[in-house]
Formats: sequence, structure tokens, C-alpha cells
Amino acid sequence: AIAMSTTITLRHTFAIDEATYWDKLFFDPAYSRRLYLEALEFVRFDPSEAVTESDGSRTLRVAMEPKNDAPAVVQKLAGTLAYVEEGRWEAKDRVYRFTLTPSKLAEKVKMSGSIRVSPRGEREIERVVEVRTEVKLFAVGGVFESFIEKTTRDSWEKNAVFTRAYIAEMSR
Repeated sequence: AIAMSTTITLRHTFAIDEATYWDKLFFDPAYSRRLYLEALEFVRFDPSEAVTESDGSRTLRVAMEPKNDAPAVVQKLAGTLAYVEEGRWEAKDRVYRFTLTPSKLAEKVKMSGSIRVSPRGEREIERVVEVRTEVKLFAVGGVFESFIEKTTRDSWEKNAVFTRAYIAEMSR
């Protein structure tokens, strides 16, 4: 099968500082639960591991399952869209790097990426999310890949909308 790979880069700005983004949002269990279960309407969001190391670096492991509105061919091949995210935020370069391992087709569908945040003035940051996808599926790879690309873009846009509303709520 021919491997198809795509890299998506998404940028969002938020009216908070970098430390608040990581501490009060990204690594906050209450924010994450609301983001995935309410805003993104995931069927399952199950953080099984969150470790902070002595240098401040953090690792996460979360089992997740988005609701399945995939095209029939994707549903037939993948069944559930459940996956495990394993990520690590390095204190020294302040970048979160992650891999997403699907519960089925893990040898055929590989996803990984990074999230970095940079200051944009006094109380504003820009979040840059990069997601790399590689699909090795004969004949239906293109359908699979475009489905992944569309859902990745959609969910990060919903994430940004929810995050802005959450920040507004926090600052009340």
C-alpha cells in the first residue's frame, strides 16, 4: 500500500499568558473534561496518567473516543474511532509532543504532533498545533486521510472556540 502523509498546522490566539495556558487550561483536568465531553462531544475521555517530573516536564496518557460520524468505509475498517494519546511536555523547550494510537489499524494509521505557545504582546498568546498523519491503506487511504484531516481541523477549531469561552469565564 502507498503511504500518504499530511501535516496540518493550525494557529489560534488566546487572551492569556503562556503559564496560564499550560497550567490552568491544558493540564487542568476540569478544563480537559469539559473540552472533550461537552464541547467536542467525545463518547469517552479517560485520563489514565498525568505525571509531573522534577524538572517540571509532564507526561500524559489519555484514552479517548470521539463520536463516530465517519464515512461508511472508515467505520467498516476502523470500527470505533477510539485512540490513546501519549504526550510529553518538555519544560526546557515548552513544547508538548504527542502520538495518537488508534485502537484498530495502529500499524496502518500513524498520527503525531506538537503544540507550542508563544507570547503575542502583553496578555495574548498564539498556539501553534502541528499534526502529522500517515495512512497506509490500499485503495481507501485517501478517504481515510481526508476524513482524519477534516475531523482534526474541525475539532481544533471547536477547541479554540471553547477555550476562548472558558478563558472569558475564568476572568469573570
